[in-house]
Amino acid sequence: MFTIAKYEGIQLLRDPLVLLMSTLIPLAACGFIYWSLGSANIALAAVFVPFFMGSFVIYGSSVTTLAARRQNLFLKRLRCTSESSAGIVIGLILTFILLAAAETIGMITVFSILQTPPSNFFLFIVAVTLVLALYVGFGLATAGVTKSPDSAQVTTLPVALGVMGVAFWVAVSGTETLTLLKLALPGGAAAELLLGAWQGTQWQEAAIPLIVTVAWTAIAFVASKFFFKWEPRR
Repeated sequence: MFTIAKYEGIQLLRDPLVLLMSTLIPLAACGFIYWSLGSANIALAAVFVPFFMGSFVIYGSSVTTLAARRQNLFLKRLRCTSESSAGIVIGLILTFILLAAAETIGMITVFSILQTPPSNFFLFIVAVTLVLALYVGFGLATAGVTKSPDSAQVTTLPVALGVMGVAFWVAVSGTETLTLLKLALPGGAAAELLLGAWQGTQWQEAAIPLIVTVAWTAIAFVASKFFFKWEPRR
């Protein structure tokens, strides 16, 4: 697994465009959000960070990478090695997971230094972890229905825009109205969880959004098991 991850990391460093898409663009987006909202509502700006990192760094990059490795039969050849199926898949996308986690930690640390840290730190960390894991699951599922790296630009749009759109909607408008709908949609409960954790919501008060976020993460991984393919799609 780690050998595969090392190879993918080297490939990432050799591709300036992918490296740019995975680092500067999400960091610039988070910086813009902070510049726009930070002085008024740092919690709102902080909520957007893991969604940007998950969408740009993990989701889009993972789908593109897995589709490319399957198309050139590299994914199929890896199954002939002693590495487990899970180890192969994790190895291929581990670089993006670590990169997203590092960038998220970096941006949240900057936000905390410039203003205030999350009031419920451990709940916030759990929420961030679930959001990134949600994008991992969706990435594996979407890769299964993506024929080529070029088509990844199309297949990733519904989930990327949908989850971020729901998260922004919930973060901006709250859950006082249309509560069930906002919490039930993917990304809605996670946004509520992140916002509440930053503002000091206690664990018992966050039980419902936490359970819903865990459920969506589990659904994403179940979908990935169902849709993911090792053979090239025709």
